[in-house]
Amino acid sequence: MAYILEDKEEFTRLENQELIPCYNIKNDISLLDIKEKNHILDAGCGAGTISRFMAKNFPHITIEGCDGSLERASQAKEENKRQQINNINVFNSSLESIDKPENTFDRIICRFVYEYLKTPVEVTKEFHRLCKPGGKVLLIDLDGVFFNLYTQNQFVNNCLATLQNTFQRENSLDLFVGRKLPFYLQEAGFKNIQYQLRSMEFKGQDILREIENYKERFKFAHASFAKILGEEEATLFERLYLDEMGKSGNIIFYNIFSVVGEK
Repeated sequence: MAYILEDKEEFTRLENQELIPCYNIKNDISLLDIKEKNHILDAGCGAGTISRFMAKNFPHITIEGCDGSLERASQAKEENKRQQINNINVFNSSLESIDKPENTFDRIICRFVYEYLKTPVEVTKEFHRLCKPGGKVLLIDLDGVFFNLYTQNQFVNNCLATLQNTFQRENSLDLFVGRKLPFYLQEAGFKNIQYQLRSMEFKGQDILREIENYKERFKFAHASFAKILGEEEATLFERLYLDEMGKSGNIIFYNIFSVVGEK
């Protein structure tokens, strides 16, 4: 799994992102149906925000969080310690091969990760192996993020098309992955697949917060953009994109899919 936003400061961005009302954790996990004493895996836990939310709201569960980034896993551990949360175990692991016995977890959650996966079916099959019979897996991801900006600025539109084509050709980033999540669960052998779809609209203060969020995203993704567009073009694109986000008459929205399957 390649993460183009990989940076030590990405931890802070992820924490701040959750303060934007559109990124509502409570809505995202409503399908998981968490029970008392459940053993839960937060796969691709990143900053550990979801793990800490579950630990605080469901104090009688046991949570394990794993992330492919050693840096991110270490930061999550430190934040758990700082907040004195003791029912979360965080470890570093690729999602394709997690060193846990089969039928280990009652629930598995994977949020905002599938867009970066090169082998999503294989990862979902690993979740099936780890999930207990009768257990549930919840996949959550965005669909249309970044590319769902309506603007008349042709330079921005051309850059977006170039980036999208390159990401698709190189299989490096899938920002329309949300609609594919039910298929991945089906291919991995899950049953009783259900999904919720909600639209994330940014207006008023929320659009200002999302612009700040994008500034951080672009800072971490700049090297990848520059490799595709060229240094000067990438810098100009990032500036103009942020300008277009804030213009009245332009629209930015994403769809977010929450998809659950049962083993």
